[in-house]
Amino acid sequence: MRKTFLFAALFAAPLMMTAPMAAHAVDVGVSAEAGASAPKGKWQQMTPEQRAAKKADMKAKWQAMTPEQKEAFKAEHPKMHERHERREQRRAEWKAMSPEQKAAKKAEMKAKWDAMTPEQQAKAKANHPKLDARIQNRRAQQAQ
Repeated sequence: MRKTFLFAALFAAPLMMTAPMAAHAVDVGVSAEAGASAPKGKWQQMTPEQRAAKKADMKAKWQAMTPEQKEAFKAEHPKMHERHERREQRRAEWKAMSPEQKAAKKAEMKAKWDAMTPEQQAKAKANHPKLDARIQNRRAQQAQ
C-alpha cells in the first residue's frame, strides 16, 4: 500500500506544481520568484509597527547591559557586529573622499546599475526597499 502511494505521489508531483502550490508558498512566507528555496526571515515577516517595537525593545535591552554583558553579547554574535563595523568603515571611507573621488565612485556605481538587467534591478530593489526612493531622490536633485 505504501509503495503504491509513494509512486502515485511522485507521479502526481509535477502536475501539482501549479497555482495551489504558489498560493501555499505565499501562505508560508516564501517569495513567489524564489519558490520554496528562500523562506523569509522573521524580521521580514513583521509589519513595520512590529519591527519598530522590536527595535525599541532591543535598544532598551542593549542600553540596560553592562559593558561586560555587551562584550559577551558581541562575542556570541560576531556576524552582527562585523556587519556594523564594515558599515562604519564604508561611511568613514566615504567621508574621507574628495568631491572628485565621490563623483567617480557615484559614476562607477551608476554604470554598474545601468549594466544590470531589469530583472536584476528588480531583485535588488526587492532586497533593498529604500533603494528605489534613494534613486528617485538622487535623480530629482540632479534635475534641479
